[in-house]
Amino acid sequence: SSKWIYHEGALATKLGLSLDQLHSFMQTIVRGGSNVPPPYNIAIDLDSGGDNILNLHRMKHGDRSTSNSDDNSDEEPSLTHLATGLSTYYQIGRKDTIDKRINIKTQLDLIKMVTGTHPLLDKFGDEYKSRRQQIWKEWIEGSNNITSALYTSDHLPYIALHFRRLWDVTVPLTENVKEIPTAMLELVKKEIVDLFVKMFVIPPSALD
Repeated sequence: SSKWIYHEGALATKLGLSLDQLHSFMQTIVRGGSNVPPPYNIAIDLDSGGDNILNLHRMKHGDRSTSNSDDNSDEEPSLTHLATGLSTYYQIGRKDTIDKRINIKTQLDLIKMVTGTHPLLDKFGDEYKSRRQQIWKEWIEGSNNITSALYTSDHLPYIALHFRRLWDVTVPLTENVKEIPTAMLELVKKEIVDLFVKMFVIPPSALD
């Protein structure tokens, strides 16, 4: 199972549901009642942060003055829904087994770093940021060998180091990024692609 927190759009896709159907399903299990088969007929609290029978935990993140969940039942994976507004996310697992390194803000920071929009990239100059913004998607998709190689050599090592505590592989703490093995960077990329799917930025087919 993935360590990453799911955007509700990605969870709906995983379950083969529309967002409207996912919302209805969640409302049903939160309410409980005689029309729900046991043991799920008892109201299940998804929002308290405590364990529940589904090992499913719901949380909100973003600008609470606006919502991204009201009119996006046909929304496709993209970066747009992460930019503004209040979004709903789900974490799967028992609370004592959930990866403590992971939270929504960290995931969003990583996405911004990968796509070239993180404020920390300002120190590298506009050209470096712009190039990352231009080629990240081709790198994620593996659709262009030239830009993929450029991203892997000039961008990915710094991301791997900056977020080294997140990876399942141990990235060496080094000032020389050339010391990070290519095979290790490929494992980091695999985790990043998985994150982008779970955050509803790219479709699950990107994992194929």
